[in-house]
Order: sequence, then structure tokens, then C-alpha cells
Amino acid sequence: MVYTNYDAMMRELTQWLADASVGKAVLTDGERGDSLLYDPDTGISQMLIPAFGRQKQKKFMRLTKSANVEHILELPHNGQIIVTFSVNAPEAQRVFESERTPLMEARYKAAILAQEAGYEIRFRYDPAIPIAGWKDAYRRTLEHLAALGARPTVITLGTPRRFPAVDVAIKYWHLEHMKLPVRLVGDGSDGRLRLPFDLRVEFLGSLTEMAREIFPSAQVGLCKETRVLRGKLGFTDADMTCNCTVI
Repeated sequence: MVYTNYDAMMRELTQWLADASVGKAVLTDGERGDSLLYDPDTGISQMLIPAFGRQKQKKFMRLTKSANVEHILELPHNGQIIVTFSVNAPEAQRVFESERTPLMEARYKAAILAQEAGYEIRFRYDPAIPIAGWKDAYRRTLEHLAALGARPTVITLGTPRRFPAVDVAIKYWHLEHMKLPVRLVGDGSDGRLRLPFDLRVEFLGSLTEMAREIFPSAQVGLCKETRVLRGKLGFTDADMTCNCTVI
């Protein structure tokens, strides 16, 4: 679904950007759909990015699995736009993603183009999947990004999770291709099904160490994880860095 109520959108956005009581904030638009997938056709970035670029208090975060950045490279963003690329190990992409999503190499190159145009870039490995040989697979992709010259400010890590209602949708809407090749279990925290606790500790712990080693200047965060697991990996209540946070 592509919305076309642009006039109403810009009225509300203009009011929000002018509201000093909001303070420092980031507006995200990629949690329920791809921010840049249809952007070349809708032209929304041509409206939104300059609007954010005319002020300094609030930022705008775009989240994408696409490589569509050419149309935003010359826009006057003035450092107020964050572009987050949803990436993964190529081996995990082949298991989890549709064949219609751009290959990882195309996303990596798009990230470098956005970075060179002055955009703040972030990477989101969510869901990272513990496929066979995952340690080598994820290290390779992180090292490859570093070799390309990527300078992410934030790297977000997450694992597969879903509410049980998704299984009902998969069954009745015949979406068997959306089934994950991993076992998810309930942990009693928020109703979501997740990977078994010990596997998440090992997997996310290793990925956190890799990300911090290869990108020492980036902040590393966990997405939608439990307080118990965060504590197990040394994340404190005060350390809530994630893709959607202001840093």
C-alpha cells in the first residue's frame, strides 16, 4: 500500500518540526515498510529530506533493504538524515529473504554512496540467523564492509522472533515460504517466540564482539531483546542503543 496524502503529511510534519517542546528526537519510517523501495516513484524523499535539513533538532531515519540511493544523494540533508541498511550474511540472505531483494553487495555499495554524500549510515543485522558456519559468515561480511570503507555510527543486532499469531497467518494465507529454518520457543517475557536462550547468548555475544572489534567507533545495540539476555551480555539498563535511538 502506498499512501498519497502528501499535503496532510507535510502539514503534520511541519508542525512537529517546529514544536520545540519535543526536544531532540528521531522520526523513523522503516518499521512497517521499506523506506526507499518505492521512493524513486513516489518522490517522498524530495519532500521530507529538505524539510528535516532546514532544522537541527530532529533527525529522520530511513530503513531499507533496497539499494535505492541515487535519487537522494544530492538532496540538502544537512546531516539530519540517517540511512540504515538492513543487511545480513549472504548465506543467511539465501535462506531468509526473497530472491527479489537486492544482493548484499548492492546494499553495501549503496551504503558507501550514501556515506560519501554525507549521510549518517547504520547497519541492522536483524534478524541475524545462526546458519551453519555462522561465525565465519558474519565475520566475513563485517570485515568486507570495513574494507569497503563503511563508517557506521550504530550496528544493531537481532535474532528471529515472532508472535504466535504469525503462525496462524502463515497457515491460512498459505505463506509457507515465510517459515524460518530455525526453532523458536517462548521465553515468557513478552509473548514473542525466540531462539532458545543459550543459543541467543552464544550467537549475539559472538556477533557483538565481532562488531565491536571490526568497527570500534560504532555503537552496538540489541533489538527487542529481553532484559535478562541483555544483562547476560553486559548491556546495562542505561545502554539502550538501537537503530531507532538518537545518539
